[in-house]
Amino acid sequence: FEVGEVVEAKSKRGRYYTGTIHKKYVHHESKATPQTHYRVRFDEFSLGSIEVEGCDVRECVGFEWCRPLVLERLCAGDKVEARYGYNQGGLLWYPALISRVREDGFYSVKYLDGDQEVKVRRQNICCTQDLKRSKEFNRTKIIDALPTVPHDC
Repeated sequence: FEVGEVVEAKSKRGRYYTGTIHKKYVHHESKATPQTHYRVRFDEFSLGSIEVEGCDVRECVGFEWCRPLVLERLCAGDKVEARYGYNQGGLLWYPALISRVREDGFYSVKYLDGDQEVKVRRQNICCTQDLKRSKEFNRTKIIDALPTVPHDC
């Protein structure tokens, strides 16, 4: 895994949580097999950032669609699709608007059915620019049908 990658890592609680790799360490304690450790910042704020052994880090499924992409920053009012309730296991995409760009790098999202989420990871948001670069998801018709909200960005 590399710095900036989204992974699942075992927390001090013993469960796996989604986070981002912020540092990679290779310890050469034994000449035969160097050990890799990662500094992971968990999405769940209360878990913080910890050093995790390489064997306790695994690929985060569900983000395959955007792995080859450099995801651009979004602005309030952008028409998107987002995965509602991803942190609770939700995998389905729904039409939405970005209602706020948060200082912590997450987004607040308002879905067309009226539901809202206040802390959505960028990888759980798909916009028209992403679609042009990723042929795997064909959501352009739904996104183009969303109402436009004027915004400064």
